[in-house]
Amino acid sequence: MEYIYLALIGTSVGFVSSFFGIGGGSIMIPLLYILFPKMPAQAIIATSLGTIFLNSGLNTYRYKAQLPPARIVLNMIIATSIGAYLGSKLIYSIPSEVVKKIFAFILIIATIRVFRSKKVDDNNLLKIHDFKVFQTAFGGALISSLTGLGGGILFVPMFMNIVKLPMRLISPYSNLAMTVATLMGLLPHFYKDIVYESELSLINRTFIGHVNPIIILSLFVGAFLFSKIGVRYNNRVEDHTKKYLLCSLLIIFSLKILIF
Repeated sequence: MEYIYLALIGTSVGFVSSFFGIGGGSIMIPLLYILFPKMPAQAIIATSLGTIFLNSGLNTYRYKAQLPPARIVLNMIIATSIGAYLGSKLIYSIPSEVVKKIFAFILIIATIRVFRSKKVDDNNLLKIHDFKVFQTAFGGALISSLTGLGGGILFVPMFMNIVKLPMRLISPYSNLAMTVATLMGLLPHFYKDIVYESELSLINRTFIGHVNPIIILSLFVGAFLFSKIGVRYNNRVEDHTKKYLLCSLLIIFSLKILIF
């Protein structure tokens, strides 16, 4: 039954990630906490990062025609790599319960930022300030590795409010940043010992450090099937409608983690 739940979570992640341009961690992590309440927060985060890496990589490929110029790509890769590496090192010095609360508070702040963001018209990409791109990529990747959010819910409002990207480019840019950030944030989790016993023996046998490929692949299967649908509908729904839908979902999940 757990595998069915994982696949269902994955379908939600795939659609949300590609439709809203976020990594899906804001949906996946609360549901994983419910499905595996005794699993260490670090393992939940590693699961989220691994799934989002595969899913955002797929989305990035689908958005390849809208990717930024080479100089911005290089800027984002350097910044996200540094931020993700630092975040993945810091997380093991923080207790699991504290990690959950940090996740919830950051989710609430990000939701407020999304709600208050204003529509940005198309601009000349050659005029994008490189340091603002670096700030966004570094900050999003750092917090991504600390919380497992994947960075999307962080990158989206930051690309809106700091870089001033037009809405049509938010999803391609944020998915590219997430692909790099989640990969770099995931790597250190392979080398950490885990103390956890699941009722499913297959899951127990397949942990590599805090990373479980079986759980990640189960989630990704569902995400793979639904991410294309999200991409298809991304441009069919008005921006303000997407904003209200996203904010409603995030507030519900963040309050769930804080209260329970």
